[in-house]
Amino acid sequence: MTDGYDHDIFLSFPRAGTAFDWVCNHFHPILEKTLTDELGTEPEIYVYTEQETGVAWPENLAASLRRSRYLVAVWAPTYFRSPWCLAEWESMRQRERQLGLRTEEQPRGLVYPVVYRDGVSFPEQAKQIFTGKGDLSRWAYPSPIFEKTAEYVKFYKAMRVIAEELAGWLTVAPEWQPDWPVVRPDPGPAPPLPQPRL
Repeated sequence: MTDGYDHDIFLSFPRAGTAFDWVCNHFHPILEKTLTDELGTEPEIYVYTEQETGVAWPENLAASLRRSRYLVAVWAPTYFRSPWCLAEWESMRQRERQLGLRTEEQPRGLVYPVVYRDGVSFPEQAKQIFTGKGDLSRWAYPSPIFEKTAEYVKFYKAMRVIAEELAGWLTVAPEWQPDWPVVRPDPGPAPPLPQPRL
């Protein structure tokens, strides 16, 4: 990509619970395939699952987020308890504000929410932007065996609807700006140093 972007989509999801396995086993592979069908080319999707040895991962994560057109957020209660997920989401929310998005004049934003679990206990800011199209909670089966079931066909059809919508979004992404904000999570208090035994 030569326009300042490196990624079409930054995939933001919690590592706790079963969401990680679901994203790796089902959501990400199908999103990539269905978006390829819609776009005619393979999309650039940033998925942080592992990293090269010696790479400073917070900096790599920040650079990847800054150079992504959109954030697809996989929401579950664990998402809203993860400092890193919240920082990724807030980074895009700040970019939206900087661009004047999610307003009466420009109601669409840069965050495409997908519900993996729950939805009821989500914060109010999340509920305000969720339309229901990305509710995949009825197919929240992380095991690879899920793809052998009849429900997988319904999941695949729902993913095609999401891919079609995201493909439309990608055609109207805002021009990249190098000063887009990236929020970093609060590291919290330092752990206590071990005390010598006497």
